[in-house]
Amino acid sequence: MRDQLNQFVENVQGQFIEVSSKSAIYQCMDLAYLWVFCLGFPKSTIQHTYAYEVFTKPTETTKEYFDLISNTPDFVPQDGDIAVWKGGEAGHIAICLSGSTKTKLLVFEQNNPLGSNARISERTYTNVLGFLRPKIKSANPDWLKQMYLERGIDLNLSEGEIRYRIQEIFDSAKRTEELKKQVGQLSTRLEEAEGEVKRLETASANDIKQIKQLNTDVEDLRRQVVNRDTQITSLQTQLNDLQSQISPDKVVVLTREEYARLSATKTLDKFTGFELFKEILRRWTSRNG
Repeated sequence: MRDQLNQFVENVQGQFIEVSSKSAIYQCMDLAYLWVFCLGFPKSTIQHTYAYEVFTKPTETTKEYFDLISNTPDFVPQDGDIAVWKGGEAGHIAICLSGSTKTKLLVFEQNNPLGSNARISERTYTNVLGFLRPKIKSANPDWLKQMYLERGIDLNLSEGEIRYRIQEIFDSAKRTEELKKQVGQLSTRLEEAEGEVKRLETASANDIKQIKQLNTDVEDLRRQVVNRDTQITSLQTQLNDLQSQISPDKVVVLTREEYARLSATKTLDKFTGFELFKEILRRWTSRNG
């Protein structure tokens, strides 16, 4: 309201405002009508023949758009309230401004003194009947007001200041959303990394298992080699024993010719063991005889 009123005063201050009738130009009501238009209210909310009737003869339309507040010693109007005076034939009407106190009334008015343009004036509360306070449909419902308070936004600040604080909240929320998005991306990457770690751990466990199996196989082969070495050593010992038992002069050598002769005389496999022994003995005896 304050910003809207300040803009209104800035735009029309020093001008002569005519809204209602060419037959009675630049009246105090004309400035009031223009303010009502700026509020988005219909002209009929304060339309009367005389200014004082705005307060003394309010219509249902008036009550729909305004709260009527009687003048009392302790009352101090707010920005945008409409003050109504009695006196003279028509009375007077003006728009209240910030800076008023219990004894001083600061207003934006026209045709006071008679024939003057729109201007800021300092008045007293003498002859003031009361005030009309606009029922501005709040763009801030109770839940939003509560939210403002929870976030430290003073609703008594100017509209521009409130807008700036709200923008800060939106910017902060946007940054928070971006951070949440980044956290989500990092969480996804972390899950992927954890999955890769688990895969590597599983692969490592399998590798360790294979290594253990290979170590077992190597140990088995080592035992086999040791056993073979033992067997070879044992066979070598036996061979040495046999070699030590063999005497060259005790060996009977049967040449190919002799073998052929024996084969020609009688098939070798037809010899009995005793016959073969006798033949070998004969050969050995004749050799050593």
